[in-house]
Amino acid sequence: MLVIISGPSGVGKDSIARGVIGEIPWLEISRSWTTRPPRPTETDESYNFVSREEFLKAVAQDRFLEWAEYLGNLYGTPIPHEDDSAILVIEVLGALQVKALRPEAVWIIIVPPNLDELARRIKDRGTETPEQQAARLEGGKDEVRIAINSRLVDRAVINDDLALAIGQVTRYILGRVAASGLT
Repeated sequence: MLVIISGPSGVGKDSIARGVIGEIPWLEISRSWTTRPPRPTETDESYNFVSREEFLKAVAQDRFLEWAEYLGNLYGTPIPHEDDSAILVIEVLGALQVKALRPEAVWIIIVPPNLDELARRIKDRGTETPEQQAARLEGGKDEVRIAINSRLVDRAVINDDLALAIGQVTRYILGRVAASGLT
């Protein structure tokens, strides 16, 4: 099973994914690659932090299920092993690429309760300039619009309360598993 969790920066995708794998232990979070530097709160477990040259070499070797440039940095999802059940925590353009290749993938978009809250979350990270924060907020608006207009999203979840959002995502995934007859 392939589950995509996407949404704007600061909406809580990573926190929700970690909460879901705590409830569904047979799922694992795919570790994406990026050329951006780690944030102060991130560890080597957050991403494979690589140089632009190393990333582009992996692209040339067709090692990614999807990849994209976002705000000047490259992000990519390694191709999962055939028998893996994984959560892909990726941005919307990457999710569109995955759905084109793997239409059976379950796509859940996480949305903020409102734009003011999203702006606050982005600002509270404290790792970016006001210009970068504004670009992330504008990009987030575009991401939600593109995802919803694509009509490929299976479920939208508002992250107003983290525990509630984790529960909604977990129940949706388990419901899809039950409906498909997978165990």
